[in-house]
Amino acid sequence: MLKPILIALVVSALAGAVAAQGVLEVREGGAGGTPITDDQAVGGQRDFGQIAVSTQSAPLTIYLTNTGTTAITFLTMTKTGAQPLDFYLNTSAMTNPLGVGQSTAFTITFYRTTAGTSTAAVHLPHNAVSSGTSPFDINLTGEAIVPQPRITVTEGSVGGTPIAHQQSPTGTGRDFATQDISAGPTAAITIFITNTGTGTLALATPDMGGTWWTEYVVNATGMLSSLTPGQSTSFTVAFDPASNGQKDAYVRIAHTDPTQPSPYYLPVTGVGTTTPQPLMQLWYNTTMITDGGSLNIGTFTASSPISVGFTIQNAGAASLNLTGTPLLGVYNTAGCNTSITTLPGTPVAVGGSTNCSIDVTPTYHGNWSFELWIANNDPARNPYNVTIQGTGVVTATEIRMITEPTDATAGQVFPTPPVLAVTDASGAVRTDDYTTQVLASISSGTGHPSAVLGGTLTVTAIAGYISFNDLEIDRGGMGYTLTFTNTNGPLGSTVSTTFDVASTGGGKKDSGGDEESCSTGTGSGGTVYAALLLSLMALVVRRSRA
Repeated sequence: MLKPILIALVVSALAGAVAAQGVLEVREGGAGGTPITDDQAVGGQRDFGQIAVSTQSAPLTIYLTNTGTTAITFLTMTKTGAQPLDFYLNTSAMTNPLGVGQSTAFTITFYRTTAGTSTAAVHLPHNAVSSGTSPFDINLTGEAIVPQPRITVTEGSVGGTPIAHQQSPTGTGRDFATQDISAGPTAAITIFITNTGTGTLALATPDMGGTWWTEYVVNATGMLSSLTPGQSTSFTVAFDPASNGQKDAYVRIAHTDPTQPSPYYLPVTGVGTTTPQPLMQLWYNTTMITDGGSLNIGTFTASSPISVGFTIQNAGAASLNLTGTPLLGVYNTAGCNTSITTLPGTPVAVGGSTNCSIDVTPTYHGNWSFELWIANNDPARNPYNVTIQGTGVVTATEIRMITEPTDATAGQVFPTPPVLAVTDASGAVRTDDYTTQVLASISSGTGHPSAVLGGTLTVTAIAGYISFNDLEIDRGGMGYTLTFTNTNGPLGSTVSTTFDVASTGGGKKDSGGDEESCSTGTGSGGTVYAALLLSLMALVVRRSRA
């Protein structure tokens, strides 16, 4: 009976002893990390992956928790394996012993000075139970690499279709199909370059090579010349053929990825075509005036309209349509007046022509010009614009009043100076005249008979105009006119309109004698005044006698 009782007491004591041991829980990555077991195969964060040579990895935290009922004591950790010196332990913050319910941690860092893979194991001696054997083994690995860039080229987007070096453009966006040689460039495609390596990728600005490299347009505006790992940049390519036929070429990208040829070639192709187009020509008599050009058609008499005719020809391979409103536009006239007299017809058949005409009237002696604009469907000459020039000639026949003198005050310069011009019969000014002399005088029988005209009386023309800027008349009077006479040529004379001159003393203007005030002298005014005075005195005497 005693023996069973003793056996039960021994078993109970042994069970209590086991229950009173510390239990060690180990996690990688911190308190919330993944639990690991003793001598677990390398994986998770214990594989440090690829780290650049001579570059320290991020520290791996090993988190320890005592989930048992007694403290856990740790002994000194050791490292074994092929490259234990490439893994560095930091135990400075560890708690030892580790009390019940407490946690602590240490870190492991990978650092290697040469390229290659390192493996090792960290051994943590302890007195815990239910945690595997002691020491607790943590297996580690890491790879040190020399950073290398890697070029990856794609079409359309970073994640688009990859393009290998010298890959055929057939079936890709790099086959631009057909494009009319007069239509300009096609819509551009976008090429992306991504650095998928571990080192910095240097790039040169892409350019074109191959037989037909001039038929393509590369736009690398904003493209980066250096890409860090994972970074991307882009450029565009468009097809702009100048002649018919297939145009093969390639884009060249120089780079620093040692695993790929440099430059990296991206073949492109396209076919230039020609769509029938009109070709507009403008003729004056037998002279063709090129689009954007000019033509001097000669010398013509000013003030006399001339008819200037043009012929529009279609030397192209499609119908020429004139599309302007109006069909013929005249702009920026200088020194002339214009009037469209005949509009051209539209459309103009291949090889056909149509006529138009404009009346041009030079307005003065000298050069004149105007611009002729014709809107049309010739893609290379729309609008067709030319400058027509010529020279107007004035044959002087007279001097003509341009600015008439106005009322003035005696002894003062005219407020509006008289201006004349050397003109032809229609009034066109001879603007190259710098010799004609004109004399100003008071017309005979006008104004005050004793008046004198002062100032510069003889003036020489300047550019065909004669200005009398300082004329004045010394006496007041009414109905003055001035006579202007050409003194060194056959242009005769001309007379101004009438004007009045006021006296400076404030008296009235008259057309004959001096200005007078009433007086009792012997003049007619004095006699009348004396007679009236005597009559009034006689009337007063009669009334006083009565």
